[in-house]
Amino acid sequence: MKWSYELTLQEFKLAFRLHSRQKLGRRIHWFIYDFVFPGITVLFLAFTAYLWMTGSEAMDDFIIYDIALVTMVVLIFTLRAFRIRSAFRALFPPGAKNRITSITFSDEEILTSVEGVGEGRYLWAGVSAFVENQAVALFYIGDERFLILPRRVLNPPEHADLAALVARHVETRKTC
Repeated sequence: MKWSYELTLQEFKLAFRLHSRQKLGRRIHWFIYDFVFPGITVLFLAFTAYLWMTGSEAMDDFIIYDIALVTMVVLIFTLRAFRIRSAFRALFPPGAKNRITSITFSDEEILTSVEGVGEGRYLWAGVSAFVENQAVALFYIGDERFLILPRRVLNPPEHADLAALVARHVETRKTC
């Protein structure tokens, strides 16, 4: 089975979102950065607004915390977006003729290639896990390394064939 596709930034983001949900530690990490820090910031801003409305002089002390928390939350989200875009750009060096990736599955191995850049060969014994959702399928070749296959390139019979191949060769399989 062979597919050629151009990975989009949106699919790359969806792959990282799926990756971040695979382990409890990653889930906790993203929960803290996505909900706890912004929640604390909103609470501090609300408390400062309350102090301002009541005319309390303690408001001056809380403005410093508000500025620090708002700055931190903005930086967290800005740096995350920057790091994801940088990682996406790093997939394809400047000398690449195009961004078309080819991936071939056989009973022995997985071959990936980007024309004019290079290729990779992974034996099924090196694939530690497989995870998929409606948008992307991830083939883990390390704890933090994975191959991305967009689900849009698969039609239902091809998906069934790929699922059978994965069932034969990969022990850890999840569908999210």
